[in-house]
Amino acid sequence: MTQDEISIYCDGGTDSLHEGVGGIGIYMTFKEHKKMTKAKIGTVSHNQADLASVWCAFGLLKEWAVDKEIRIHSDSEYVVSVLTNPRWTPSTNIELVNEIKEKASKYKHLVFVKVPVIGGPAEFDIAKALAIEALSSGEMNTVTYLEKLLGR
Repeated sequence: MTQDEISIYCDGGTDSLHEGVGGIGIYMTFKEHKKMTKAKIGTVSHNQADLASVWCAFGLLKEWAVDKEIRIHSDSEYVVSVLTNPRWTPSTNIELVNEIKEKASKYKHLVFVKVPVIGGPAEFDIAKALAIEALSSGEMNTVTYLEKLLGR
């Protein structure tokens, strides 16, 4: 990691094994700056929650970041593969995946990084904790456009 690199740790989850109320957590670092956000996002699949966390992470980036090195970290094999591997073609979440790819294409030096589910970087654990906190919060703060992408 270089000093000018923006690192974003994204996690999403649901309150059940397959589909349920979703929560997302995002932890971003740049030099000495840190930004955290979380949201409860309504009924989604686990993959949708993970994708939603990445989609929302782009909202934290400012225009000056287009030339910076950006690393988006996720523990989701699905998210990293569907966004980076041309052989992975999504059969669901197509509009959301395409929207994320479009957002990602605006950044010259952006890479997606798969982190371990357990024993990964401490920063990822912060994102995971934020997603869990979001699930237990009573307030739903779903982004309307995200609802549209998720087909709600």
